Amino acid sequence: MHLSVWFFSQKRVTWTQLRNGAFVNSIVSYASPPYCHVELAFEDGTAVTVLKGNSVSIRRREFNPLHYTCLKLNVTQEVAVHAKAEALERIDEKFSLLPPCVYCSKLVWEILLKSKAVPPSEMATWNNSWFISPSELFVRLLALNAKEMDCFDLPHPFVMEFKREYTT
Repeated sequence: MHLSVWFFSQKRVTWTQLRNGAFVNSIVSYASPPYCHVELAFEDGTAVTVLKGNSVSIRRREFNPLHYTCLKLNVTQEVAVHAKAEALERIDEKFSLLPPCVYCSKLVWEILLKSKAVPPSEMATWNNSWFISPSELFVRLLALNAKEMDCFDLPHPFVMEFKREYTT
């Protein structure tokens, strides 16, 4: 079994996106490039996340590999079930950048710690950290032997299917 951690990299931001709240993504990706958002996905096709101005939610989800990078963590079935249970317990927590804070990368990191998807020794180094950026989380998970997935290895339920065919 595995858990998939999806990292979003915003290539450019339009004025409309800024007005609709993308300024947080812009600040995060500028301060700690290249990622500005992260979600934790489960094998059943659902993902847990929290977005600016909203609460933690779980939903069925697809990811566009042009904008997202996936890391795969190999885990036991027990760890995967525990991670999903941890995610369900967090439903409806509100987004905040101020302590006590809930935001995407901290949410994912705490679920991975509590479910033991990452070694318990990591708790001492990051458990009380006030801010963990998506990019810092990406580097930390790579150091813990997470596997970066390419387009051909991506888990099918999560990949956006391109339904339009191109002919010459």
